[in-house]
Amino acid sequence: MQAEQVELNRELLRCVTPQEILSLARERLDIFNLVNCSTALQQLGRLHWRGALDLASAQKSGAELEERKAFDSLIERTCEWVNGAPKQAQPRHLSSLLHSLVKLDCVHEVVLFLFSSRLLLRFAALF
Repeated sequence: MQAEQVELNRELLRCVTPQEILSLARERLDIFNLVNCSTALQQLGRLHWRGALDLASAQKSGAELEERKAFDSLIERTCEWVNGAPKQAQPRHLSSLLHSLVKLDCVHEVVLFLFSSRLLLRFAALF
């Protein structure tokens, strides 16, 4: 991991609100690696964030729409890492990511398929 990604992970762990996590994702998503994505999603799950996920689009305020956009971008970035860097997608990262997504109750079938197929490939490579 690069020094800036290590520092980003520390910042994510220090966040006390979901908004802080999503703000970091919005501002610095371009440097997020798989560990940073996993940490951000774990922290959102730990903080029991439901925020913008709970409301229908028509009911969302501007801030909630921005939260949802940041969350969706975080999910996209995570999928890019899982799909594009399979050797970095260790089983522990994938299971942790899946746990976080389930805890957030936002497992989209395409994301679930991508993660589970990558997880199976990683397990198969062990034998």
